Amino acid sequence: MSILIIDDHPRFATLMRYMLAATTYGEQPILTAQKVEDVEAAIEGHELQAVFLDNYVPPHTSFRTSLKILRPLTEAPIILLSGSDAIELGIEVLPPELAAFVLKDQLTKDILQCTLDEVLKR
Repeated sequence: MSILIIDDHPRFATLMRYMLAATTYGEQPILTAQKVEDVEAAIEGHELQAVFLDNYVPPHTSFRTSLKILRPLTEAPIILLSGSDAIELGIEVLPPELAAFVLKDQLTKDILQCTLDEVLKR
């Protein structure tokens, strides 16, 4: 089982890799893609356990567009990452396509651990 990080900022993906490595999920392959269109190639031969999706991955201006592209590729739970809070994104209720929402500014290894634990036990 693998974890996928989709973010257009490679340094952020590297930071996430380091934080995930410090969790109980650190032994799993951690895959990355800078664009949603790169996901199919990135996950080839891997079964995904979870996906972390940046709320804005160019050229798409909405995470909802990214979700439409992702859903046919994986049934893994999708966790939305954002530098903006949910209200700023227009999310009053978490859409059913999303398993969780995490603010990038509050991201720590402990939050990653708790979020994955909660999402994966559903």
